[in-house]
Amino acid sequence: MIERVGKFRDVAIVGAGPYGLSAAAHLAGLDVQVFGHPLSFWREHMPRGMFLRSPRVASSLSSPNPSLRLQDYERERRADSDGPLPLETFLAYGEWFQVRTAPPIDTREIRLVERDRAGFLLRLDDGEAVRARRVVVALGIEPFAWRPPEFAGLPPELCSHSVDHSDLGRFAGTEVCVVGAGQSPTSGLPASAGSCISRAYFAAFHARYKTASRCVRSGPPHPRGSCRA
Repeated sequence: MIERVGKFRDVAIVGAGPYGLSAAAHLAGLDVQVFGHPLSFWREHMPRGMFLRSPRVASSLSSPNPSLRLQDYERERRADSDGPLPLETFLAYGEWFQVRTAPPIDTREIRLVERDRAGFLLRLDDGEAVRARRVVVALGIEPFAWRPPEFAGLPPELCSHSVDHSDLGRFAGTEVCVVGAGQSPTSGLPASAGSCISRAYFAAFHARYKTASRCVRSGPPHPRGSCRA
């Protein structure tokens, strides 16, 4: 089998999320190729209707160009800039940022990255290989979703990870125990499932001590999930 080797790049960036796109922005002027599906984790694994927990001033992607901040996007599009930042606005901003900073993104999957004499060889899912002097790995957090072993015996329809859901409508009208008190439960669950949830438990799980401290809100959760452990 003859190996097809593509163009030699200065830098290959594996991952097209906020970090990958920001890296491409800072490497402008070099021959850069970004691999991945733009903002796929945010698009496919965050609940629709979610609000980002970070304030707008801390939600811009990084770029040496000072005119590519979130507020610049909202000003250009005359978008609403008051209140919490909706997920849909952040996704649209990411696409806007990508068009202005990154070269066309290659959506093929990287199967293997290995060293060679000239730098690195990246093997793609269609059999082609790409060489690059440097590689930036910006894979994001999806592969690192932690599932406490205490719940390993429960079926997925009863116990699942927040990364498994982009539509939380399936939980409408149910009682839900949420283990964790970060972005996903406090912003995602209430915003996406809304007042149809009859009771939500927000638990901070302390793996080291195998204990959980719990905060309970009876009735419809607050729309911004202010319940804290």
